[in-house]
Amino acid sequence: MANWIEDNAAKSIIGYTFVISAAVWGVSSFILDGNKVSAYMAVAEQYKTKVSVLEGEVSNLKSENERYRSWLLQDPKSFPTLESKIRNLEVALVEANKRPAVEIEDKPPAPQLYEFSRSFYKGESFVDPKTKAVIGVSDVTKEYTADAVLVLPGGEKKFLKGVRPGTTWEFSKGDKKYNLTLETVNWLTNELKASVSEVSD
Repeated sequence: MANWIEDNAAKSIIGYTFVISAAVWGVSSFILDGNKVSAYMAVAEQYKTKVSVLEGEVSNLKSENERYRSWLLQDPKSFPTLESKIRNLEVALVEANKRPAVEIEDKPPAPQLYEFSRSFYKGESFVDPKTKAVIGVSDVTKEYTADAVLVLPGGEKKFLKGVRPGTTWEFSKGDKKYNLTLETVNWLTNELKASVSEVSD
């Protein structure tokens, strides 16, 4: 073997150099590839951590969004509430259009019955402008009653003592019937209130 190396020195050097180069290349490639794999694994772990953090943030944002939406739905003037009302009204309109039309009979409006009321004070009179019924109060007691003079159409003057709130007198004027009512008596302010109302037949 030693003779062959001595006889073929050039070939031996070239072969030896080739073997060393191949060994160095193999070792360096293995080490470099190992480093690359480690680097890729490290990057992959970083991305995995990042995705985990982003998923947590998305979950938190969804939770906050639901909370804000529930608050907005409680406000009658907020857009989500108005949007919901509009949808409900549109559904109701569609349902109403599906129903057959109902003819409404034209009825003459019911005649308005006459009413008049006014506040006044002790020493003053309540006079109804239409019927001319009059109640004048000369005194108000601490029991919240009134001493009064009453004059009804077609009737004579009546002097009343201790009239309580809610007392009503019936009378007629023409072909219509009316009630004169002493509604309130306030001893603290000496203020009273009376009213005349037409009675339906």
